[in-house]
Amino acid sequence: MVQKKNSQQLAKLLKINRTRIHYHLNILEEFNFIEVVDTDSINGIIQKYYLPTTHTFIPAPNIFNDFFNNISLNFNIDKENEEKFWYELKQLENKFFSKKDTDIINKPSKKNNR
Repeated sequence: MVQKKNSQQLAKLLKINRTRIHYHLNILEEFNFIEVVDTDSINGIIQKYYLPTTHTFIPAPNIFNDFFNNISLNFNIDKENEEKFWYELKQLENKFFSKKDTDIINKPSKKNNR
């Protein structure tokens, strides 16, 4: 069960200073990822206690499309290691992508090589 936490508790738990915690808590609250569930006054300072608004967040499938469409990688792999590279890349694809996903890794044809 998730327990409510205030910014001081989160800062200690995450080992991040409280200013950064407050900044990110405000953003998360603005977009309704978290909500204030309790307040407490300690020496005149109001402490807010937060909880997530849901147990699971599922991003839209296309959330990173622009990022991946605009990224390019340049590899300088010698011929001796090329086959091993493509084999290991294919293994990563199989491990992290479901079968319904498009095959994103295709070994380039010989005519596309320099």
